[in-house]
Amino acid sequence: MAKRVVALVAGAVAVLLAVGGCGTEPNPNPTTGVPPVTGQPDTAEQTPAGDPGTVDSGVGPTSPRGARPWKVGERMQLWGPPMSAGIGQYVTVTAIKSLDSSCPAAVTKENAKPEHGRFFTIEMTVENTPVYDASQPGYYAGSAQQFDWVSADGTAINDVANLASFYCTNKMTVFSQMKPGRTYKGFTNVDVPPGAGWLIFGQSQFAGPGFEFEIPAA
Repeated sequence: MAKRVVALVAGAVAVLLAVGGCGTEPNPNPTTGVPPVTGQPDTAEQTPAGDPGTVDSGVGPTSPRGARPWKVGERMQLWGPPMSAGIGQYVTVTAIKSLDSSCPAAVTKENAKPEHGRFFTIEMTVENTPVYDASQPGYYAGSAQQFDWVSADGTAINDVANLASFYCTNKMTVFSQMKPGRTYKGFTNVDVPPGAGWLIFGQSQFAGPGFEFEIPAA
């Protein structure tokens, strides 16, 4: 009898421990002027991988530019080996806002003039899973250089994250020295032409086709 009671208690404890262990066409509407954005590097909160709000970024059609049409607010999964759900990191572009090209925060205004036509601020949330590895090229390492631009006529521009966009706010990105299992929020600036086009993120031989956001003409 005593052995049976012990077994029942042990089984109840095991159940409690088990329970306690458990987590197209975009059309952004830019606004003139951007309020200061405060980055929050090393924020420890993390959204569990496979959240129901995540759009499956592993499949789907691509545009004539070779990227997946995406919307502001949709999570993008960036893969790392092995290629399976929950492995890698999630990136969400939470806002794309027009940035005052007069750059009132610039220290040296002569260096803060758009080279291509206009500035945008891209607000982002980056969620690293526990297996995030900065040495893997398929992950987003925080560089603004992973953004490109393609105009409506097909003209491509790679240097959208240039010095002019940096000098406009004296900040480029707060995603530095990212670590596994952490969520980061911040922004980066880009310099793009005044005409309509697509802002493309994460398109490379390592990360795949990438994702594109449609941007209207100024």
